[in-house]
Amino acid sequence: MDLTAVVDALVSLGAFLGSLGLSGGVIWAFFRKRLAAWWDPYKTGLQGAAQVPKLAKDVEQVTAAMSLLTMHVRVSGDIAMEAAQFETGPDGANTYVNQTYARMLGVGKPELMRWGWINFVHPDDLIRVRQEWDACRREHRKYSIRFRFLDAGGEEIPVDVLAMPIPESPPAKQWLGVIRRVV
Repeated sequence: MDLTAVVDALVSLGAFLGSLGLSGGVIWAFFRKRLAAWWDPYKTGLQGAAQVPKLAKDVEQVTAAMSLLTMHVRVSGDIAMEAAQFETGPDGANTYVNQTYARMLGVGKPELMRWGWINFVHPDDLIRVRQEWDACRREHRKYSIRFRFLDAGGEEIPVDVLAMPIPESPPAKQWLGVIRRVV
């Protein structure tokens, strides 16, 4: 094979790959707007997810539950305080805790994840807390209880806890909750 045949083959290959690239660009430009219209609701949080028919009801329930939980976090004089918040799976293991929750107990967030939070429940309240949680899970109802935590220094902290099952109809996939320090 001589040099001109090799150069001709490379030029032909380059032209072929270039046409593929141009075709791919045209196809991408054509579908880009359609892809963006389809993807936008999924990337814009609760507001965008509410536009997706399959998710709209779940978003509505989560929004309603968070509104109800927020109402329970008011202190006297109508001044809102920052609430300790958590999310659990149906088994009661934390999947999310906010920084306020960790600060209230004087620990880091990792110490409260999964079943770590149970280590901070006052020993005299532990059985009652667990029994109420089990009953709420079985009956698919909100969890509302007052008990005491022990912070990292051993100080008792009386709290009101409220958690709502999501979705409202059984079975709950998660529970969203707030913890308010009793003063």
